Amino acid sequence: MMRKNQFYLIAILVAGILFWVGLQPCFADNTQVVQLLNDLIQVDMDAHQAYGEALAGIKNDAVLKEKFEKFREQHKERISVLSDEVKLLKGQPPEFTPDPKGYMMKFYTQVRGLTGVPGVLSAMDTNEKMAHRRYEKALENKQLSNHIKDLLTAYLEQEKEHVHYIEQALKTHRS
Repeated sequence: MMRKNQFYLIAILVAGILFWVGLQPCFADNTQVVQLLNDLIQVDMDAHQAYGEALAGIKNDAVLKEKFEKFREQHKERISVLSDEVKLLKGQPPEFTPDPKGYMMKFYTQVRGLTGVPGVLSAMDTNEKMAHRRYEKALENKQLSNHIKDLLTAYLEQEKEHVHYIEQALKTHRS
């Protein structure tokens, strides 16, 4: 039979190992991390909706449309993955609805879309640069586990791809 002291020693050892590999033990306060992830989920919800508006404004550019559909799906996938992470941390992810910033992004994208593809690209450039900054800022949080840092780093790389592509497309469509 295991003695009480041995049990405590093993429990402390397991908690130390979990922290060492970057996992959040179940007794950690994850409130700040949950809030940060929920903020990023909202950013991705707003971007997903903005891409829907952008796609409506692209008529005759199949390559751009295909790329925007891919970017929109990446945002949707992030919503799902980050929502699962929030649930694992015993939090509640936001409902799939735009917040006030999302409505502003949607409206901005609609209005810019009235000017054609360059307007759509300009709106999405602004939107994606904002998302890029939010992911960069999130990675500064010292409470993130290694697993979540890895996810956010991968998503930041996607954001870089989005911004780069849109900047290049803007150059092409403005000339």
